[in-house]
Amino acid sequence: MNEQRTPVSEYLRARRNVLQPEDVGLPRTPGRRVVGLRREEVAALARISPEYYVRLERGHDHQPSAQVLLALAQALKLDDAATTYLLRLNSGWSPSAMERSPASQKIPESVTALLRTLQDVPAVVVDGNQDVLAANPLAQALQPASMQPGRNLLLATFSAGARDRVGETWRSLAERLVASFRLRSNPNDPRFRELLANLLIQDADFPGIWARHEVADLSFDTTQHRIEPFGVVTVSWQHFQVPGTDTYLVLFADPPGSPAAAAIRYLAESIR
Repeated sequence: MNEQRTPVSEYLRARRNVLQPEDVGLPRTPGRRVVGLRREEVAALARISPEYYVRLERGHDHQPSAQVLLALAQALKLDDAATTYLLRLNSGWSPSAMERSPASQKIPESVTALLRTLQDVPAVVVDGNQDVLAANPLAQALQPASMQPGRNLLLATFSAGARDRVGETWRSLAERLVASFRLRSNPNDPRFRELLANLLIQDADFPGIWARHEVADLSFDTTQHRIEPFGVVTVSWQHFQVPGTDTYLVLFADPPGSPAAAAIRYLAESIR
């Protein structure tokens, strides 16, 4: 039977391939050569027929029910963000879907004013593609190579400079950012397609990370920044979605008295 790849079928296949029997409470039989789970194992865990699951993975059922998808999400150990993504794939992101409206990228004046008043907290505004739309002076000083309007945080992360700066933790950071990019971007957006093609062609690590189909709602995390004379400092950040837009306000802040807070305070004083 010929396969007709659909976004849902590709996602199911990718997530099945990264799970091991032990991950879902199944025994590993001697001599097992399958990469990931077998199709019939996923079907049994989701309590659907193996034949129907095969049809789904081969793209021959274009409208599986939400009930089936939720059962598969549970079988594949998907978290809330990944389950939402699976349901969204099934709801109709097609090549003919409406592309993102430029108005959805417009930064409200209230957010622009907030950036001007935040003098002691690095702050940037990014969109779902991780393009930097705006940044206050302290954010630009914190990471001059990436936190400038017009730059892209994902491209910056896959640069040689980021690899050197972050070191051993680089791959973990890159995987998390790619997972967030997959969740928050719009595959019908020309900018998304441009970034994806660029990274697939020009970066040796990106295709393997992208092929895992990881999804994550990266609302908070940490990144490393060099702030002299403190050296490399780990700084916490958090995303806040700007209501009515597909943009996010990102604030970098750590508790008072922490090394990161002291380094950022020093940086803020040095640029005044």
